[in-house]
Amino acid sequence: MGSRIIVVQPECKDRTGHHYAAIRSLEHAIAPAKPIFCIHRGASETLELAKDRTIRHFAGRISGLVGTPSDEALSASSGVRSLGDLFDRLAIGPNDHLVFLSTSAETVLAILHLLQPRNPEMLPHCHLRFLGDERRQDLENTAHRLLNDFGCRTPRLHLYTEYAACVREVLKHYHSNPFELSRLPTLWPDEINSEDDSGCDLWFTVGVLGQPRRDKGKYRLGPIFAEFFKQRRKANIQYPLKVLIQNDRRLHRALRLRASLAAKVRMEIGRVHFAAADMSSQAFVSTMRQCDVILLPYIPDTYQKRGSGIVIDAVAHGIPLVCTTGTAMCELIDCGNGLTASNNEEFVHCLMTVAAGRDRFRLAARDAARRAHDWQSDSLLGALRNV
Repeated sequence: MGSRIIVVQPECKDRTGHHYAAIRSLEHAIAPAKPIFCIHRGASETLELAKDRTIRHFAGRISGLVGTPSDEALSASSGVRSLGDLFDRLAIGPNDHLVFLSTSAETVLAILHLLQPRNPEMLPHCHLRFLGDERRQDLENTAHRLLNDFGCRTPRLHLYTEYAACVREVLKHYHSNPFELSRLPTLWPDEINSEDDSGCDLWFTVGVLGQPRRDKGKYRLGPIFAEFFKQRRKANIQYPLKVLIQNDRRLHRALRLRASLAAKVRMEIGRVHFAAADMSSQAFVSTMRQCDVILLPYIPDTYQKRGSGIVIDAVAHGIPLVCTTGTAMCELIDCGNGLTASNNEEFVHCLMTVAAGRDRFRLAARDAARRAHDWQSDSLLGALRNV
């Protein structure tokens, strides 16, 4: 039997978000290899995978494992049995490449529970991609310590991350740094028809994309934009300002957000526009490319070691950024393609600075996009393309 690529993504349920972007991007990048996708049962109608791809469904998430620093005994769960069934049904062997695009501590423990008893020479290559989104520090520490021990026994374990900050704290559990970078935007630039972009140089547009949540700074938007519109009257900016916000998919929250913004920006509410909550990959990236800057006022406590797919999308497509100081995505602000801010006043100042120097920031962002072209030959995609 020849080599196969088997992509496991049981969390992917929605058309939007980090999980969806990764699986869609990977599907495009390694399409000639005809990978097998194992996704959440509820995702079959939302994923834009090519019809000739093989898709198998998980019944649910990999979860329910027991594992702490004081008790490393791992109990089987429905998630582990599902993964075991996948191994048996597909007869996964040493020529195969098993890819986990968003690996949690629970996923690590499930994989180790399955692989440790097996003959090391019969194990597949396992590619684990970490996004730094962990809620339980004890479980994370246990997972990485066991993963280091397991990696010492086999060269078939490959670890990746989007941001160095995502794994900085867990490196104490490894003998050396085993992580390589892997960044997957929603669409690669060569998939976008530039004629679809309807951006207009007559406006300066600030984009707030992704699901508006509190940890993404939703509560900051009203005060920031109220002051933003107030200052534009004083600033020497030659074009009008506009805000484009992606709606919340839950109607009551979308209405609440609109009401909150209307109360803050008052007479300027006509300059605030809303994009659909759910849209195709093409529509999402085309919407993003209408923006002159992407605003990400994320909470640093939550995003200190956690990334954002929207930042990766913006860099890949040459859109300037304004991010919160101290978050992982500041790693991608380089050579003038964006600014960072710590509070509402600084966010307003950064937006006005980008508006006043739009052409300069555009050029810097396009330079960053050219450097981001190397992501298409990064460690994960390079390894899978050689299968």
